[in-house]
This record gives sequence, C-alpha cells and structure tokens, in this order.
Amino acid sequence: TGDGERERFGRGRGLLQAVPNDVAGYPRVRAVTMDGFDVEHALDAPGTVYYVVRLSPTTTVLSAANVKGGVDPSGAPVAASGRFSVTLAGVAVSATVRGLLENRAYVLSVVSESSGATPTLQSTVQTQSVMTADGTAPVVSSFTHEARGTEIAMTVALGDEDGTFYYVLQLRGSTAPTVQQVVDGLQNDGTPALAKGSAYLAKGRPQTLVTTGSV
Repeated sequence: TGDGERERFGRGRGLLQAVPNDVAGYPRVRAVTMDGFDVEHALDAPGTVYYVVRLSPTTTVLSAANVKGGVDPSGAPVAASGRFSVTLAGVAVSATVRGLLENRAYVLSVVSESSGATPTLQSTVQTQSVMTADGTAPVVSSFTHEARGTEIAMTVALGDEDGTFYYVLQLRGSTAPTVQQVVDGLQNDGTPALAKGSAYLAKGRPQTLVTTGSV
C-alpha cells in the first residue's frame, strides 16, 4: 500500500508545474501617460501574469487569488485589471493599462502563474506605486507686482494644483519671450534676462518673489 501511495503521489507531482520566478528588476512600470501606463514582466519560465490597479491609498491587502481574480476583497471597484502571457523565459512582455485619471496615485499589484495542465500560482504579490502624468498646466489664480527700489516684487498663487512658477524681467516695450525662453531665463532675443527666477508653489498659498540684480 505504501508503494502504491508513493506511486500515485509521484504521478500527481509530475502534473504540477513549478512556480515561475520573477526575473530581477521585474515587474516594472513603463511609458507612464496621463491616463495609464505599461506593465512589463519577465519570468524564468513561460506563464501568465495577472495584475490589478487600484487608486491610492488602499485599505486592503490583495492576496494572490485576489489579483488573479481581479477583485478587491472589500468589494471596492478596481481601476483596472487584466492578464497577459509570457511565452519565453527571460523575455519581457508588457500590457497597456488605460482609462486612469490624470495626475493620480495608484497601486499596482502583480502575481504570476506557471503554464501547463496544472498551473501553480505564486504566493507572493508584487506591489508598487504609480503616479500618472500631469498633462495640464496649473492655473494662476492671482498675480500682482510692485516696485521695491530697483527690484520688483511679485505675489503669485496657483489655484488648482501645485507647480513651478518661472519669470524673466526685460525692458518695457520688448517683444514677449516664448514659454521656453522664460523657463530658460532668456529674453525674446535669446540673451540673458535682466532678472530671472523660479519657485515651487503650493496650491492656494500665495508666495512673494523679489527679483535680484535688476536695474
């Protein structure tokens, strides 16, 4: 009886496919856009990759079975979920996630499963944070300026999001510089501005900047 049990156990083990291992550096996120990104993965054997994307912050931890099923155990909707196949060991494959919100933080959860008649699912879920791109410029909600001796004081506030404010100073009557020239601190003719600067502004918090070195 013992030999028979061992024989049946051996046949059962023969049907199981070994759990695939993640290649170092994978999974990873690539090609982040305003509404999505690419999930890229490579395994040491053929298999299937499952992923779930949720808005951050999350309140639950996903199990491997949750990721495979594309569900949040709390019943909350997920932003995106899917699967894709890795057919060659060591060769990266990617899937594109779309339909996300601009400039928002998400949590990506990934787990892989072996191929074959009896696939085996990884027990550990790989998780990482992703921030979608910000494709719109901040809105300047207020801007005032006044002379302070030989300098100019500007008070500016952003109304909808944090951002970086750039300025250049050139003589009255000069042709306005391009956006890129302002960022680069140049006048419209490509020469250095009389004064230039930048500051990171928090949304809704006015900040005063004073030029230096102006005439």
